[in-house]
Amino acid sequence: MSRSDEFIQLAQTLREAGESGQVLRLTLLRHFGELIRDLTHDLDTEPPLHSSSEAMDSLEGDLTDANSGEVPAQVPDRIALSEYGDEASLHAVRMEALEVFETRKLSAEAVVVLWIDVVHVWGRPLVLCMAATAEGYRRVLGFVEASLQDVVALQHLLQGLLERGLCPDRGLLCITAGTAALSQTLAQYLGPQICEQFCQVHKRERVISYLSDADRPRIRNAITRAFALPEPEQARAALMRIHAELCTCNRSAAQWLLRDLDPTLTLHRSGLYEQLSPSLRSTRCIAQVAQQLTRRLRGIRRWLPPQSRRAQIALLLLEMELRMRRLAHASYLPSMQSAFFDLDRSTN
Repeated sequence: MSRSDEFIQLAQTLREAGESGQVLRLTLLRHFGELIRDLTHDLDTEPPLHSSSEAMDSLEGDLTDANSGEVPAQVPDRIALSEYGDEASLHAVRMEALEVFETRKLSAEAVVVLWIDVVHVWGRPLVLCMAATAEGYRRVLGFVEASLQDVVALQHLLQGLLERGLCPDRGLLCITAGTAALSQTLAQYLGPQICEQFCQVHKRERVISYLSDADRPRIRNAITRAFALPEPEQARAALMRIHAELCTCNRSAAQWLLRDLDPTLTLHRSGLYEQLSPSLRSTRCIAQVAQQLTRRLRGIRRWLPPQSRRAQIALLLLEMELRMRRLAHASYLPSMQSAFFDLDRSTN
């Protein structure tokens, strides 16, 4: 039995225990809520506890579906379900998590990488923004229920991050799906001190979507090998050979391979592609978070009001962030940032 299964069984047992189980559930919720607030309170004035993060990174698996938040400090011996009902307590927990998530300051740590992509959670599009600090620690910065074509929603998301202390002045590598609306919004709100890396997985899968089933494995492997070449000239030359082959069998696939090819090779130009490509060549980390969210949301009602739905997602993201692993080869991140800054100055 997995750890998640054990906690699900525990939650079910507590529900079936009646009022005594309700008392114990509320007590657990209160203590977990205090832990969340202690770990996220005053992040803009207190140094990050990297040693604790490293300890959490060593753990395997996900947190369970236990909720967190603040409940009354004094839990009476007997609780009237009409006053402290299950839905009422869960709503308070969710709203507490949402407040913590949306008010955390982002100025305490230097952010050097942003991932932004759209995923589908609960059957709805969700634009999710994650970050990596200069020390390689991952953070979930924000999300909005919208598509990448919703410019107003993207502007609202980025404006909120800036108001909470996100500073792009030292430069940011933005890893995105490569849509025009998102690129324009990033340039508008984060300014010229960004380098955009288009997701190589998105590029590859879009190209092979035009091909027949018989040709897809061969072209997929060829594109993967081409992107794996560390030098930008070598990678471009290999991709151009694939383009020439595609021109003879499928012009749509050939056109999509060439479209926005340079931003797809941004990381190659840092000179550190071999070290950083496992983490920074795609938006795979956002897809992994979406998979965990989808699994954790099973059994929770989809017809929650929009604010409660947003609060439930925020609660789970806070829990998942505590267990995120530090980026591999994080020591190369400052060198990558310096390389892009020097490149920007030389082009200006």
